[in-house]
Amino acid sequence: RIGILPTIAPYLLPRFFPQLMKRYPKLDIRVQEMKTHEIKEALIQGDIDAGILAAIEGLEEYSQTPIFYEKYVGYVSREDALFKKEVIRTADVAQSGQLWLLDEGHCFRDQLVRFCQLKPAQNSQLTYRLGSMETFMRMVENGRGVTFIPELAVMQMSETQKRLVRPFAVPVPTRQLIMMTNKNYIRHTLLNTIIKEIQNAVPREMIKLRVSQAAL
Repeated sequence: RIGILPTIAPYLLPRFFPQLMKRYPKLDIRVQEMKTHEIKEALIQGDIDAGILAAIEGLEEYSQTPIFYEKYVGYVSREDALFKKEVIRTADVAQSGQLWLLDEGHCFRDQLVRFCQLKPAQNSQLTYRLGSMETFMRMVENGRGVTFIPELAVMQMSETQKRLVRPFAVPVPTRQLIMMTNKNYIRHTLLNTIIKEIQNAVPREMIKLRVSQAAL
């Protein structure tokens, strides 16, 4: 039983889960989307065995195994000023006419707010409580504002969609994805098998933090 962040699941699961099931047909894996605080609570309660999430502060009481590193990128509507820029600098972000960000409690959103120093602008033109990352992407595609997406999401895009992607300037904000369990978890062979399948399913350059990246 695995909990996984909703900002990871749609982009990672299709890459490794079908292959894992083919290779190990007798393996019974049940996956549920959860926010970070829900994963922590579910581990304590014994409702799940492991979580796939982004490394943040406050997880020291759990066992953590690194899986891979994933960059953040901008997704910019053609009508936004950032569309004319080749790269996004943190100082540019608050100048956007409309930012579509997940609500508080999503570590994906919280890490970016800190990195881009968006706190002073929270009460101005930022939007925090609309839908999901996929909803925000549709808003951008229809000509409204800017949102941020994980690197794996770009690999599922059409060429038309990729024209709206803008990388961050160096150092590129990057999240570390981890497998997390309680410290008394003992089925390490099974866990390592899943981790290896995930690592085989993502580009090799994502396994290690690159010099140009800043881990959030």
